[in-house]
Amino acid sequence: MRPGPRVGLLPESVIESVQQLLDRPLPGLREALGESQVDAFTVSVQFDPESPAIQVPNAFVINNRLAHSSPALWVLSKGLVCFETLQALKDYVAARLTGFELVSHLSGVLAEPDRQRLLDHRTRTGTLDLKVKLQRIEEHFIETLQRGEVERQRSTVAYLYQQAVTWRVPSELFVNLLSAGERDDRNRQALGYLGVAIQFIIYKAIVPSWVSEASGTDQITLVNALQRFYVTCVGQKDFLFDIPSLYDYSCERLKSRFNTDFTEPRPDPESVRVTMAHYIPVPVAPGQTPQSIPAATQSVSETLVEYAIDRFLSRQDGVILLSSADDKPLNASLTPAYVRDLVRSLDIAAGYRSMLEPILAATAPDYLKRRKLFVDQIPSLDILRAFALRLKNELSEQAYTVIENVLDMPDAIARLPVNGCKMVFSPLQLLPAKEGWEPTLVLNTYLMGPHESQSGPWVLYAPLHDEFVFKEYPDQAALLRDIHTSTYLQAYILDRVDPHLRKVYDKGGFVEPHLPFSAESSFDVPFDTPAPVTVQIDPYNGNCLLLMFEGALDTLKLQVQQHSVTNAEQRRAASRYLFTLGAEQVMALMPGRLGALVGIIQGQALLNLSVISAGGQHWGKALSEFMAALSVMISSGQNSSAFTSRTVDETSTLPDDAALSDTLLQLEDEPNESGFSWSNSSLTQQIRDRLREFEAHEIALDTLQRDELLSVYRDPATDRKYAAIGGKTYELQSDEDGWFIIAGKKIGPSVSLDADQQWKLDIQGGLKGGGGALTRIEGSVIDDLVDDLIVINARGMSEIRHSYREMAQAIEDAYVQAQHYLENCLANLTRRLPDGKPDPRTEKILADFFAQKVPDEHVYKVTKKAVTKIYEELMSPSMSPIDSKRYVVGINRVGNESASAFIFEADPLRRVFLTEQFFRLPTYRFKLNVIRSGEFKHGPHYRATILIHELSHLVLKTDDIAYLESQAPFVDLLDDASEYRLRIRNELTYQQQKTLSYHTDRDKLFRQLDEDAWRDLRRTDGNGKQTILRIAGKKTLDEARDVFYDDVRKRIDITLKNADSVALLVTLLGRERFMTR
Repeated sequence: MRPGPRVGLLPESVIESVQQLLDRPLPGLREALGESQVDAFTVSVQFDPESPAIQVPNAFVINNRLAHSSPALWVLSKGLVCFETLQALKDYVAARLTGFELVSHLSGVLAEPDRQRLLDHRTRTGTLDLKVKLQRIEEHFIETLQRGEVERQRSTVAYLYQQAVTWRVPSELFVNLLSAGERDDRNRQALGYLGVAIQFIIYKAIVPSWVSEASGTDQITLVNALQRFYVTCVGQKDFLFDIPSLYDYSCERLKSRFNTDFTEPRPDPESVRVTMAHYIPVPVAPGQTPQSIPAATQSVSETLVEYAIDRFLSRQDGVILLSSADDKPLNASLTPAYVRDLVRSLDIAAGYRSMLEPILAATAPDYLKRRKLFVDQIPSLDILRAFALRLKNELSEQAYTVIENVLDMPDAIARLPVNGCKMVFSPLQLLPAKEGWEPTLVLNTYLMGPHESQSGPWVLYAPLHDEFVFKEYPDQAALLRDIHTSTYLQAYILDRVDPHLRKVYDKGGFVEPHLPFSAESSFDVPFDTPAPVTVQIDPYNGNCLLLMFEGALDTLKLQVQQHSVTNAEQRRAASRYLFTLGAEQVMALMPGRLGALVGIIQGQALLNLSVISAGGQHWGKALSEFMAALSVMISSGQNSSAFTSRTVDETSTLPDDAALSDTLLQLEDEPNESGFSWSNSSLTQQIRDRLREFEAHEIALDTLQRDELLSVYRDPATDRKYAAIGGKTYELQSDEDGWFIIAGKKIGPSVSLDADQQWKLDIQGGLKGGGGALTRIEGSVIDDLVDDLIVINARGMSEIRHSYREMAQAIEDAYVQAQHYLENCLANLTRRLPDGKPDPRTEKILADFFAQKVPDEHVYKVTKKAVTKIYEELMSPSMSPIDSKRYVVGINRVGNESASAFIFEADPLRRVFLTEQFFRLPTYRFKLNVIRSGEFKHGPHYRATILIHELSHLVLKTDDIAYLESQAPFVDLLDDASEYRLRIRNELTYQQQKTLSYHTDRDKLFRQLDEDAWRDLRRTDGNGKQTILRIAGKKTLDEARDVFYDDVRKRIDITLKNADSVALLVTLLGRERFMTR
């Protein structure tokens, strides 16, 4: 093997020294090299002269015998680090082993019992002064390292054995624990981190420059837009579902006919090529006999499937020839005459149009479903497209704002102004004359711009067009100039106007319309030259998405008509148009949704990373991989200093969570930039995301009756009531408690009228019936329920690791951190002092948590039982992050955006579903000394807590009675220097200590904040209410509160039935393993 140099970091001499050790592992083989000989050393440390030295496996030092040589250290997962002197190297080793390597259970540099010995010594003495020793390797270099690793594994497993005996774990857990220890392979983990680093380098090299050069805010916006596109378009059927393409229709009809007309082996219509040869004779003088040899031959060729569609209508004077695509002989019965009769009898084009007409009719059974899919998908598709164009500087910021405003607020009545300017949406209509002529509609083409005399850019909008979708103009005059002068735009318009009016505009008619005139005689001529065409703006007052849906269907029918009469090249262009509608099954010749993605992103190289995904038409997988790449790029930009320090200081293979962190929940120094909160009644983007599932896109307010008294719009047919809130349309309903938003059977937040009689959101209590970030959902039809919540990207660790290596590593780190917390819990709960009493630190945590002055044996027993059950489930081989099939990753659907993870109690596979929020870290500001020490790893802590939360649902049957922010960092680590930071820290402290405890105010215990008042938990909030009443043995929550405050055992039992309380308690008890002081 040969080590590869890391660019710009390692001198060539170090690479050569390592190569010498690999080529000549025995010292005797290196003696012949003289002064160039390299020596290798093992590393050990000693903290007490009276104690034996502790071996540091998976580490070695190399140094040659030349004067002034620079030694180098290799440590597992850290790589090679060069030093000026041996003393500098020893100081570095001592610093690492008293810092990160000592507190980290992830590194594998030290055997676990040796790490605990060092920790114990530091706890007892308050300091840890290490003396580093180097021992020359006199035996086989590689075998010596192997023996060190084998010894580390042996001593670690022996230590686990002793711990398991001390904890008195169940027999099955005992076996699983030892098996997990045997599978502990630090080399595999190192390769995993290396894979993540390589993936990061690849992403950085191939992500389009306009993405990598965008600001962090824009990059996050792009990922969010991609995610919305993914869940609405890729994760669902498109609005042309179950409609075969014209090509597929033709192929199926031909195959069906061949089954009747031929026996085996039957011809394949896609393999039969039809060629029309047109012979051009040699010109001859009048009276001469034409020559039998033509002057030239023209030919056009296509498959039989294509010929059945267009029949070479462009040429009818040629000779038809048949051949096979693979040059094999054709069936003797397959003659040109047979083909002509076949195509004539099938009449593919007429049959397809006859099939399409009733399917797309407004009376069709699926019409409303198709319309809903269209109005849900088009905004996400084209807002993404517009934002990408803006990042590429092909659209201005102002033009993008116009597009986003119109598509995000499609109803003209509900639409809010932008910077005081009202935006309008109008079909593109041409006026060939100032009077006497009706405007000519350009099919499925629209204008967006400022209302009347207000200034601003105008956008020509061609939904679902393959060549362009948006064209920006500084004003209407510039738009008119382009219409008058651009042959490309004129050709586009001519394809989309009424065929009977085409002659008015064709052949120079945009500048001088070809208008007919009345004449008394053949000598009369028009008196004036017609003026160039103008544009008529008629702002559409309804829901523009409904108008666009009708335009899309009309354009589809027109394209099918053109498809069946034009030549093959035009047919392929039409097919590209049809794909952009978002349906890969509509035209088999185009690469489905991936084509739209490539068109938007222009990052084909990135998509080529997933050749299998694209080749198999797994467009969703390709898109999700692209989103993962962008997330890596975003986080690396946010953690650039951390990434730099990784390569210089060798602190880790990747910066902590560099591949997965996110600033969507940044906690900045200003209060108005705090994380998402339902208590903030302003319509923030996060609230918009949560409310998107409640938007009513299939109604136009201008078609409803306005109720001036209530400021709502009534549908006279259904008596449903609608209102405009924040630029969107929502359906409203009322009860004795007031008005609230609904969508079908889903209940949204409350609303009320302000002083100006405008509806506003009252969302202090969150969405009615909504859950928190961690949701347990029960059900029997598991896969259907999962599909309602997320779009699945990968199932099982093998598939996750194959496609999303950084996610797989994050899951593995979360697993190890959860194991660490649980093991520390068990160690601390079972630890006894020489006098037989529990450790006072464990006692204080339990006393504070359960409000019992001196925790009795019952507290230790039930707590240990709960921890042991979770630990047993975690250590089950089926949960191993190496090859488990129980982990599933996906992206939240609309309405479920806040969920980080969930399980189904009825799931026979006992899967844990992890969403994109599981991999996105809310950003906190830590104290400076916490950052410098590097001891606390936010990502593993955050995800481990979520994992423990979900496992408690599975094995303890816990409920979500209250959320305590258990996944937040430990409170004492957070920065509290500024007043605002201190307030953030105090709010977190309050959330964790006074949400479900003896210290919770009675008027808030077992209650949720709803509108302006606290209300009791309801059955619709989940199983929490039933659980509380069952444990308390009471019929009302008010009676249960008395029990909770008065009966400590009941309080403990109720608390341990709350998933977030269990997760928080595990992290508090498992934060560190208590040693003898």
